[in-house]
Amino acid sequence: MKKNSFLGGTGHFFKKLWKLISNNLGLKIASVVFAVILWVFVMVEINPPTEKEFTNIDLIFENNAALSDKDLIVKGNFEDILDKVTITVEADSDYLYLISEDNIKAYVDLSVINKAGEQTVAIKATTSIGTVIQVDPSTVTLDVEDYITRTVPVTYEMENMPDENFYVSVPVFTPESVEIKGARSFVEQVSTAVCYIDLTEVTSDIKESMPLVLKNASGTELDTSDYGTELPSVIVDLSIKPQKEVPINLSGAIVGLNSIADGFVVTDYYVEPSTVLVAAEKSILDQIVEVQVDSVDITGAKTDLAIQTNVKEIDGAVITKGAQSIVIHVEIAAAEITQIFESVDVGTQNLGDGLEVTVVPQTTRVVITDEALAIRKILRKDMKVYVDCTGLDEGEYTLPIQFEDLSGINPENVWLGNETATVVISKAQ
Repeated sequence: MKKNSFLGGTGHFFKKLWKLISNNLGLKIASVVFAVILWVFVMVEINPPTEKEFTNIDLIFENNAALSDKDLIVKGNFEDILDKVTITVEADSDYLYLISEDNIKAYVDLSVINKAGEQTVAIKATTSIGTVIQVDPSTVTLDVEDYITRTVPVTYEMENMPDENFYVSVPVFTPESVEIKGARSFVEQVSTAVCYIDLTEVTSDIKESMPLVLKNASGTELDTSDYGTELPSVIVDLSIKPQKEVPINLSGAIVGLNSIADGFVVTDYYVEPSTVLVAAEKSILDQIVEVQVDSVDITGAKTDLAIQTNVKEIDGAVITKGAQSIVIHVEIAAAEITQIFESVDVGTQNLGDGLEVTVVPQTTRVVITDEALAIRKILRKDMKVYVDCTGLDEGEYTLPIQFEDLSGINPENVWLGNETATVVISKAQ
């Protein structure tokens, strides 16, 4: 009976206490505050917060595009500027073991930079567990420059060329020029983008992407380790084919050989160079034994000619040497004819006073072989055939018959029927 009385009394007490709490707002608030204080006390005393240091956290540079939008760029590679930082994290002891480098992020927000020059920017860090309480170092100093673009031509240098039995074309680049983007101090040094083409053991066509090397105006290769962006490349299209030397055939190439000006003849004709180099696939090259040239017309010509012409195209082949300088030479001279003058009088010259002379033979034949135009101008009366009696007195002499030079006639081209004459000199009657 007493036990039931106690239980009944206790139940009555808690009912009164609950009624008091549920009907009193101030007491409610006090209860909540007391509970929080009690929880904090328990956590601090039983599970206190603990710090942990992480020394190899990768530093991320964010919002680089935002910096580019402002025409700014950080000079150098971010990894070389600062790539690792130390982060200190605080967390409850029960959770500390869950924290690793994967939970922590360290970053620099580049969007806060608004001008060129030396800029000091805060390094920030976050963690998914606990709280970041320290970043070391807390800032990083960046060299910020104007971001500019420059277009430069693509040039090339070939190395380890194949032997003379192969033709290597001039390379075609796509694109023919490239844009260099980056820090002003670097981009303004770039003059050309050079493609080095190594042809070691290469004997067929090339079409592939190749890297470029940047050079300044003096030809010095630039150090691109701090360039900051990917170097450009180009597509190189290069033809490499076997080649051989073949002769030029002039057959049918000279029109009018027999129709030059009247009184002239073609004495010789030839082509320079006499051969060219031809390149093609081997199956085509083996069938090429000569090349033809475009025809030239010499109708009516009367002087020597040198006429430039072109090699006719050959399907599947290319003329690799000589095609730009083919000249046909035609040598033209006045036509020679032989004219015979019969019974030309043999006269005398320089006969002394008071003397008379008899010449045997009195006439001779004159044969002239020379240019037709010159011979056709000769009249019989213009010819002077004679013996020279200078200083001779009375008597009989054998004297050479001489021919007086004629304009336009080579003396060596004149032949006399008699080389000498018998001359009898006596006193005049």
